Amino acid sequence: MLRFLEDIGFFCIDNLPPLLIDKLLSVAGSSSLRDRKIAMGIDIRSREFFDGFHSVLTILKQKGVRYRLLFIDAHDEVLVKRFGETRREHPLVGEGSLLEKIGRERELLVEFKTMADDVIDTSETTSKELWSMLRGMFLADIKDSFYVNLISFGFKYGVPISSNLVFDVRFIPNPFYLPGLGGQNGNDDGVKDYVMGHRVVRKFIKSIFSMIVYLVPHYQSEGKNSLEIAFGCTGGQHRSVAIANQLRLLLSDRFRANVFHRDLEGDDGSHEKNKRH
Repeated sequence: MLRFLEDIGFFCIDNLPPLLIDKLLSVAGSSSLRDRKIAMGIDIRSREFFDGFHSVLTILKQKGVRYRLLFIDAHDEVLVKRFGETRREHPLVGEGSLLEKIGRERELLVEFKTMADDVIDTSETTSKELWSMLRGMFLADIKDSFYVNLISFGFKYGVPISSNLVFDVRFIPNPFYLPGLGGQNGNDDGVKDYVMGHRVVRKFIKSIFSMIVYLVPHYQSEGKNSLEIAFGCTGGQHRSVAIANQLRLLLSDRFRANVFHRDLEGDDGSHEKNKRH
Protein backbone atom coordinates (compact mmCIF):
# COMPACT_ATOMS: atom_id res chain seq x y z
CA MET A 1 0.00 0.00 0.00
CA LEU A 2 2.75 2.44 0.90
CA ARG A 3 4.52 1.77 -2.40
CA PHE A 4 1.32 2.52 -4.30
CA LEU A 5 0.64 5.71 -2.36
CA GLU A 6 4.22 6.82 -2.84
CA ASP A 7 3.84 6.34 -6.60
CA ILE A 8 0.87 8.69 -6.70
CA GLY A 9 2.58 11.46 -4.75
CA PHE A 10 2.21 10.69 -1.05
CA PHE A 11 5.11 11.18 1.36
CA CYS A 12 5.24 7.76 3.04
CA ILE A 13 6.57 6.67 6.43
CA ASP A 14 6.62 3.08 7.64
CA ASN A 15 6.34 1.91 11.25
CA LEU A 16 5.69 5.32 12.76
CA PRO A 17 4.71 5.25 16.47
CA PRO A 18 1.18 6.68 16.62
CA LEU A 19 2.05 9.17 19.36
CA LEU A 20 4.54 10.84 17.01
CA ILE A 21 1.93 11.59 14.33
CA ASP A 22 1.02 15.01 15.70
CA LYS A 23 4.69 16.01 16.03
CA LEU A 24 5.40 14.86 12.49
CA LEU A 25 2.54 16.94 11.13
CA SER A 26 3.76 19.98 13.06
CA VAL A 27 7.18 19.65 11.45
CA ALA A 28 5.64 18.97 8.03
CA GLY A 29 3.51 22.11 8.26
CA SER A 30 6.61 24.29 8.33
CA SER A 31 8.60 22.41 5.70
CA SER A 32 8.47 21.43 2.05
CA LEU A 33 5.97 18.73 3.05
CA ARG A 34 3.30 21.30 3.79
CA ASP A 35 1.46 20.70 0.53
CA ARG A 36 2.13 16.97 0.35
CA LYS A 37 -0.29 14.23 1.30
CA ILE A 38 1.23 11.95 3.96
CA ALA A 39 0.72 8.20 4.40
CA MET A 40 1.84 6.37 7.53
CA GLY A 41 2.18 2.65 8.00
CA ILE A 42 1.49 1.55 11.58
CA ASP A 43 1.67 -2.07 12.70
CA ILE A 44 2.19 -4.28 15.71
CA ARG A 45 5.85 -3.23 15.97
CA SER A 46 4.61 0.06 17.48
CA ARG A 47 2.37 -1.59 20.07
CA GLU A 48 4.14 0.13 23.00
CA PHE A 49 2.79 3.41 21.66
CA PHE A 50 -0.80 2.32 21.00
CA ASP A 51 -2.07 3.83 24.26
CA GLY A 52 -3.35 7.27 23.50
CA PHE A 53 -4.04 6.65 19.82
CA HIS A 54 -7.62 7.82 20.35
CA SER A 55 -6.36 11.12 21.74
CA VAL A 56 -4.04 11.53 18.73
CA LEU A 57 -6.98 11.18 16.35
CA THR A 58 -9.00 13.61 18.46
CA ILE A 59 -6.19 16.18 18.21
CA LEU A 60 -6.08 15.76 14.43
CA LYS A 61 -9.82 16.38 14.20
CA GLN A 62 -9.57 19.46 16.41
CA LYS A 63 -6.83 20.84 14.16
CA GLY A 64 -8.93 20.20 11.06
CA VAL A 65 -6.54 17.59 9.67
CA ARG A 66 -8.34 15.25 7.30
CA TYR A 67 -7.32 11.64 7.65
CA ARG A 68 -8.45 8.23 6.53
CA LEU A 69 -7.75 5.12 8.61
CA LEU A 70 -7.35 1.90 6.63
CA PHE A 71 -7.03 -1.56 8.14
CA ILE A 72 -5.37 -4.21 5.98
CA ASP A 73 -6.30 -7.79 6.83
CA ALA A 74 -5.98 -11.38 5.57
CA HIS A 75 -7.02 -14.86 6.69
CA ASP A 76 -4.78 -16.69 9.15
CA GLU A 77 -3.74 -19.36 6.66
CA VAL A 78 -2.82 -16.71 4.10
CA LEU A 79 -0.67 -14.85 6.62
CA VAL A 80 1.10 -18.06 7.61
CA LYS A 81 1.86 -18.73 3.95
CA ARG A 82 3.13 -15.19 3.39
CA PHE A 83 5.46 -15.37 6.38
CA GLY A 84 6.78 -18.64 5.00
CA GLU A 85 7.33 -17.23 1.51
CA THR A 86 9.08 -14.08 2.71
CA ARG A 87 10.99 -15.87 5.50
CA ARG A 88 10.24 -12.99 7.82
CA GLU A 89 9.85 -13.42 11.55
CA HIS A 90 6.61 -12.33 13.17
CA PRO A 91 7.21 -9.09 15.12
CA LEU A 92 5.68 -10.56 18.29
CA VAL A 93 8.59 -12.26 20.01
CA GLY A 94 8.31 -14.95 22.63
CA GLU A 95 6.83 -18.41 23.00
CA GLY A 96 4.21 -19.88 20.74
CA SER A 97 3.72 -20.87 17.13
CA LEU A 98 3.35 -18.46 14.24
CA LEU A 99 -0.40 -19.08 14.20
CA GLU A 100 -0.62 -18.25 17.91
CA LYS A 101 1.31 -15.01 17.36
CA ILE A 102 -1.06 -14.05 14.56
CA GLY A 103 -3.99 -14.69 16.90
CA ARG A 104 -2.41 -12.52 19.59
CA GLU A 105 -1.80 -9.80 17.01
CA ARG A 106 -5.50 -9.83 16.08
CA GLU A 107 -6.42 -9.31 19.72
CA LEU A 108 -4.11 -6.31 20.00
CA LEU A 109 -5.35 -4.72 16.79
CA VAL A 110 -9.08 -5.43 17.04
CA GLU A 111 -9.78 -1.92 18.35
CA PHE A 112 -8.05 -0.37 15.34
CA LYS A 113 -10.06 -2.53 12.97
CA THR A 114 -13.24 -1.27 14.61
CA MET A 115 -12.08 2.34 14.26
CA ALA A 116 -11.07 2.00 10.60
CA ASP A 117 -12.81 3.94 7.85
CA ASP A 118 -12.11 1.05 5.47
CA VAL A 119 -11.13 -2.58 6.00
CA ILE A 120 -9.36 -4.23 3.06
CA ASP A 121 -9.04 -8.01 3.03
CA THR A 122 -6.17 -9.04 0.78
CA SER A 123 -6.59 -12.81 1.26
CA GLU A 124 -7.59 -13.45 -2.34
CA THR A 125 -6.38 -10.19 -3.87
CA THR A 126 -3.50 -9.96 -6.32
CA SER A 127 -1.17 -6.96 -6.28
CA LYS A 128 -2.78 -5.72 -9.49
CA GLU A 129 -6.27 -6.01 -7.99
CA LEU A 130 -5.16 -4.23 -4.82
CA TRP A 131 -3.66 -1.37 -6.80
CA SER A 132 -6.86 -1.07 -8.80
CA MET A 133 -8.88 -0.93 -5.59
CA LEU A 134 -6.65 1.72 -4.05
CA ARG A 135 -6.66 3.72 -7.25
CA GLY A 136 -10.44 3.96 -7.03
CA MET A 137 -10.19 5.05 -3.39
CA PHE A 138 -7.54 7.74 -3.79
CA LEU A 139 -7.05 8.94 -7.33
CA ALA A 140 -10.34 10.83 -7.41
CA ASP A 141 -8.90 13.13 -4.73
CA ILE A 142 -5.45 13.44 -6.30
CA LYS A 143 -4.94 15.81 -9.19
CA ASP A 144 -2.34 15.04 -11.84
CA SER A 145 -1.56 11.62 -10.42
CA PHE A 146 -0.36 10.32 -13.81
CA TYR A 147 2.34 12.15 -15.67
CA VAL A 148 3.72 11.93 -19.18
CA ASN A 149 7.35 12.75 -19.95
CA LEU A 150 7.98 13.84 -23.52
CA ILE A 151 11.60 13.73 -24.69
CA SER A 152 13.13 15.11 -27.85
CA PHE A 153 16.46 13.64 -28.94
CA GLY A 154 18.82 13.23 -31.85
CA PHE A 155 19.43 9.74 -33.23
CA LYS A 156 23.09 10.63 -33.80
CA TYR A 157 23.47 10.75 -30.00
CA GLY A 158 21.58 7.54 -29.25
CA VAL A 159 18.05 6.59 -28.22
CA PRO A 160 16.96 7.40 -24.60
CA ILE A 161 17.11 4.02 -22.87
CA SER A 162 14.38 4.81 -20.33
CA SER A 163 11.63 5.56 -22.85
CA ASN A 164 8.51 3.40 -23.02
CA LEU A 165 7.71 4.50 -26.58
CA VAL A 166 10.04 5.88 -29.26
CA PHE A 167 8.94 7.62 -32.47
CA ASP A 168 11.13 8.52 -35.42
CA VAL A 169 10.04 11.91 -36.81
CA ARG A 170 12.66 12.07 -39.54
CA PHE A 171 9.82 11.62 -42.07
CA ILE A 172 9.16 15.35 -41.63
CA PRO A 173 11.06 17.65 -44.04
CA ASN A 174 14.09 19.02 -42.22
CA PRO A 175 13.99 22.80 -41.60
CA PHE A 176 17.74 22.75 -40.98
CA TYR A 177 18.32 23.14 -44.71
CA LEU A 178 16.02 26.14 -45.13
CA PRO A 179 17.41 29.69 -45.13
CA GLY A 180 16.90 31.38 -41.77
CA LEU A 181 15.73 28.23 -39.98
CA GLY A 182 18.93 26.22 -39.75
CA GLY A 183 20.25 28.36 -36.93
CA GLN A 184 17.00 28.20 -34.98
CA ASN A 185 15.50 25.28 -33.07
CA GLY A 186 12.10 23.77 -32.38
CA ASN A 187 11.39 26.30 -29.63
CA ASP A 188 11.45 29.14 -32.14
CA ASP A 189 8.25 30.20 -33.89
CA GLY A 190 9.75 29.90 -37.37
CA VAL A 191 10.68 26.23 -36.96
CA LYS A 192 7.47 25.43 -35.09
CA ASP A 193 5.31 27.00 -37.80
CA TYR A 194 7.23 25.18 -40.52
CA VAL A 195 6.93 21.78 -38.83
CA MET A 196 3.25 22.24 -37.95
CA GLY A 197 2.51 23.55 -41.41
CA HIS A 198 2.63 20.04 -42.85
CA ARG A 199 -0.69 18.20 -42.93
CA VAL A 200 1.00 14.87 -42.26
CA VAL A 201 2.50 16.29 -39.05
CA ARG A 202 -0.86 17.49 -37.78
CA LYS A 203 -2.39 14.08 -38.46
CA PHE A 204 0.59 12.40 -36.78
CA ILE A 205 0.24 14.49 -33.62
CA LYS A 206 -3.51 13.89 -33.52
CA SER A 207 -2.94 10.13 -33.78
CA ILE A 208 -0.24 10.14 -31.08
CA PHE A 209 -2.47 12.17 -28.76
CA SER A 210 -5.36 9.71 -29.21
CA MET A 211 -3.04 6.77 -28.65
CA ILE A 212 -1.68 8.22 -25.40
CA VAL A 213 -5.15 8.94 -24.05
CA TYR A 214 -6.13 5.36 -24.91
CA LEU A 215 -3.01 3.78 -23.41
CA VAL A 216 -2.80 5.63 -20.09
CA PRO A 217 -5.65 3.71 -18.34
CA HIS A 218 -4.01 0.44 -19.39
CA TYR A 219 -0.64 1.52 -18.02
CA GLN A 220 -2.40 2.56 -14.81
CA SER A 221 -4.10 -0.83 -14.53
CA GLU A 222 -0.62 -2.36 -14.46
CA GLY A 223 0.43 -0.09 -11.60
CA LYS A 224 2.37 2.50 -13.59
CA ASN A 225 2.03 6.17 -12.75
CA SER A 226 4.05 7.58 -15.64
CA LEU A 227 4.75 7.16 -19.33
CA GLU A 228 7.91 8.28 -21.09
CA ILE A 229 7.68 8.97 -24.83
CA ALA A 230 10.66 9.96 -26.98
CA PHE A 231 10.64 11.68 -30.37
CA GLY A 232 13.80 11.56 -32.40
CA CYS A 233 15.10 13.45 -35.41
CA THR A 234 18.64 13.62 -36.75
CA GLY A 235 20.23 16.03 -34.28
CA GLY A 236 17.48 16.66 -31.75
CA GLN A 237 17.30 20.38 -32.62
CA HIS A 238 14.27 21.05 -34.81
CA ARG A 239 11.57 18.50 -35.63
CA SER A 240 11.61 16.42 -32.47
CA VAL A 241 11.63 19.55 -30.27
CA ALA A 242 8.63 21.08 -32.05
CA ILE A 243 6.68 17.80 -31.90
CA ALA A 244 7.36 17.27 -28.17
CA ASN A 245 6.35 20.85 -27.38
CA GLN A 246 3.10 20.59 -29.31
CA LEU A 247 2.10 17.33 -27.64
CA ARG A 248 2.82 18.77 -24.23
CA LEU A 249 0.35 21.57 -24.92
CA LEU A 250 -2.33 19.07 -25.91
CA LEU A 251 -1.71 16.65 -23.03
CA SER A 252 -1.49 19.25 -20.26
CA ASP A 253 -5.28 19.43 -19.96
CA ARG A 254 -5.45 15.73 -19.09
CA PHE A 255 -2.18 14.77 -17.42
CA ARG A 256 0.88 16.25 -15.80
CA ALA A 257 2.98 16.60 -18.91
CA ASN A 258 6.70 17.42 -18.85
CA VAL A 259 9.01 18.01 -21.78
CA PHE A 260 12.80 17.46 -21.92
CA HIS A 261 14.94 18.40 -24.88
CA ARG A 262 17.88 16.10 -24.34
CA ASP A 263 20.13 17.18 -27.18
CA LEU A 264 19.05 20.76 -27.67
CA GLU A 265 21.99 23.14 -27.82
CA GLY A 266 22.36 25.30 -24.76
CA ASP A 267 23.40 28.93 -24.70
CA ASP A 268 27.03 27.85 -24.74
CA GLY A 269 26.48 25.75 -27.86
CA SER A 270 27.13 22.47 -26.06
CA HIS A 271 25.00 19.36 -26.48
CA GLU A 272 23.44 17.60 -23.50
CA LYS A 273 23.88 14.29 -25.24
CA ASN A 274 25.14 12.55 -22.12
CA LYS A 275 22.12 13.55 -20.08
CA ARG A 276 19.60 10.79 -19.43
CA HIS A 277 16.08 11.32 -18.10
